[in-house]
Amino acid sequence: MTPIARALGATDLKPEKSKETELGFDVGFFGERIGLEITHYDKRTDDLLVAVPLAPSLGLTATQFKNLGSVSNKGWEFLVNTKVLDLDKFGFDFTVTGSTNDNKLLSLGLLPTGSKVPPVVVNTQQQHREGLSPGSYFQRGITFTDTNGDGIIARSEVKLTDTAVYLGNPLPRKVYTVVPNLRIGRFLQISALFDHKGDYMLFNNSRRFRCSFGNCREAYDKTASLADQAANIAIALGSDAGYIEDATFTKLRELSFTISAPAAFAEAMRASGLTFTIAGRNLKTWTDYTGLDPEINSSPGANFSTSEFLTLPPTRNWTARINVSF
Repeated sequence: MTPIARALGATDLKPEKSKETELGFDVGFFGERIGLEITHYDKRTDDLLVAVPLAPSLGLTATQFKNLGSVSNKGWEFLVNTKVLDLDKFGFDFTVTGSTNDNKLLSLGLLPTGSKVPPVVVNTQQQHREGLSPGSYFQRGITFTDTNGDGIIARSEVKLTDTAVYLGNPLPRKVYTVVPNLRIGRFLQISALFDHKGDYMLFNNSRRFRCSFGNCREAYDKTASLADQAANIAIALGSDAGYIEDATFTKLRELSFTISAPAAFAEAMRASGLTFTIAGRNLKTWTDYTGLDPEINSSPGANFSTSEFLTLPPTRNWTARINVSF
């Protein structure tokens, strides 16, 4: 058996070079009961490291890193701290953080001939194209018509566009986190953490894979939606557009209950403090994404490649912890 190289070096590879400008301010209101931090950032990276696919006929690794072009990242970051109530028997505060990101490929560089480098195909579904986010999703678009109105889409009723069309970016453009904290008396504290990520797409390759073998609802169930039936037929026609889905989600990331023992009880145990905490993680996800979890990425080490493919989602779990301080 002839060995195959798992990695192919490049003698002229250079480190990426980045420069960034940030401008922001911090301000407090009502005796610091409300705190606000806002930052605007503008970052440019040159000599961008891109995994460029190699021809299979070379018998080598699938990709090789090269320095190609420039990318821009612009956006806003903010943090709001609010202390709503601070009484002896009751307290409530919350923190909101968020960020936006406009990620854009400015240039892929030039060929030795002086002409621009053409779009780089990351995988069958994603491409690097100037003016768009690196790794943007591209596939031939799908149109369909239930001509006879029978609720079943036939192969003849599905059409694809002649060329690939832009379907969305692979990384969230908007990220928000909300952390409320409720205190009841001096002994009970309830905290939560909500995450929101939005304005991005994810390739549901697990569902597409099952459908390619006829092992999904739209492949055999006549009551499946017309769009799903068309997406399944489009696989054989050469498009996975129907399985590149909006991955926007909101998640209850954590919920915790902390009980603090009375000072007399802690002193009886020769401790200065004693708390008992029960915490749950990944308890609930609100999303229209049809896969197991919109946070899954089956190829996290790949260059801008994102997909869900036969991958386990984050687990839901509960933990109990006792903290004793002396």
